[in-house]
Amino acid sequence: MAKQPVLDILIVDDELDIPLALSLMLRELAEVNISVVVDGQEAMDALTDTKFDLLFLDLHLPIVTGEKILDAIAAGEGNIQKPGHIIVMSTGSRLHELQTGLSAGVIDGLLEKPFQYSDLQGIIADVMTGDFLSGD
Repeated sequence: MAKQPVLDILIVDDELDIPLALSLMLRELAEVNISVVVDGQEAMDALTDTKFDLLFLDLHLPIVTGEKILDAIAAGEGNIQKPGHIIVMSTGSRLHELQTGLSAGVIDGLLEKPFQYSDLQGIIADVMTGDFLSGD
């Protein structure tokens, strides 16, 4: 049986309890290296320095918003390295606005806050098999 790869994950959220909970759950689901940043500029810097397999991105961030980060990734701005998969985290009221980005291929999935363990199981399964998320 082949060993599953280690996933390099970047979590971007300024609410510190979100990255903590997300990290704990992700560590139960796969072998991961997790980096956490709390503002948009730190995220831009991290994306310049490292090619991540998976990005969990909140939209409401200080300094640089999540939307601006998505725009920079889509435009291939500067030396930003596009992550393998981008999952946007937001409340349900904002998720319908993101369907355009999902269908345009900029983002691979949506994670509604508060999220459930089962939501992450599906995301990790899709990443491990190479399937893109449908956003349903």
